[in-house]
Amino acid sequence: MTLAWVEDRDPLPDPARAPVPASGLAAAGLDLSPARLAEAYRKGLFPWYGPGEPVLWWSPDPRMVLRCEDFRVSRSLAKRVRQFDRAAGGEPVPEPATGSASESATGSASESATGSASESATGSASESADRPPRTDAPPALCVTLNLAFPEVIARCARRGAPRIGLGAARAGRDWAEPGAAQGRDATWITPDIMAVYTAWHRMGRAHSVETWIGGRLAGGLYGVGLGQCFFGESMFSLAADASKVALAYLVRHLLARGASWIDCQQETPHLASLGARPVPRARFLEMLAAGRDAPAPPWERGRLRADGGLEPPPAGWRAR
Repeated sequence: MTLAWVEDRDPLPDPARAPVPASGLAAAGLDLSPARLAEAYRKGLFPWYGPGEPVLWWSPDPRMVLRCEDFRVSRSLAKRVRQFDRAAGGEPVPEPATGSASESATGSASESATGSASESATGSASESADRPPRTDAPPALCVTLNLAFPEVIARCARRGAPRIGLGAARAGRDWAEPGAAQGRDATWITPDIMAVYTAWHRMGRAHSVETWIGGRLAGGLYGVGLGQCFFGESMFSLAADASKVALAYLVRHLLARGASWIDCQQETPHLASLGARPVPRARFLEMLAAGRDAPAPPWERGRLRADGGLEPPPAGWRAR
């Protein structure tokens, strides 16, 4: 199958109507504008490419989806989330299904790959030693929404963090010849990606969830909201379970607002341990069509509560 080249004024192929291989590579081009992103996400496509390559648009089959009601946590993560719940206030939602010891091990290994002990030790220690305490910092344990998007995406880029669902599954895939080893996961969040998603954030389309420990950004994730759909893009962690705490609070926020699923893109063992499941592309596109024009959850800036609600940011905290 010949890969479609999309000029700036050409529409992207629609996977619901045009044949796209199971690998998901649907088209290539040079346009990465906010308008092009909006078109792509409505069609179930997303960009992923490396430096020096054209913009590549993907729609894998099957698609990994986390239904919020199926979200599962390990015992250790459940304990950590409860610590944040006590600090956050509000009535905690019922405890999600607790994973097995093997799931806990799977999650810990994945988390370690995203946020290594070496960076945590060197980064946190040096920051604490070299910088005075912040006077505008949130409480000791805090999860927030849309307060530090530029910092979150920059951390994801700096860590070489994978896409939420694609890091392991697509590592080393050359865009022209799937399977050729390129090792692009460390560089897929290019300056162009950072710029367009940050611009989209300022337009209210891309969002971040931040986990704060001791007044410092310890982990988080970012993604795209479209109606009642949320598309996870990437996450990072500088402390154990910090990105998974952010995911747990995002799940609660979506459930409280009537949204029911998160697109995780492609299957990984870590995502499966959290409750995500592969969905045939055709079914995913049906879910997308049903949810993309529905009333969107509120994406204001603020502090997330244990019950999934949102309250004003901590006093004195300045959104980025």
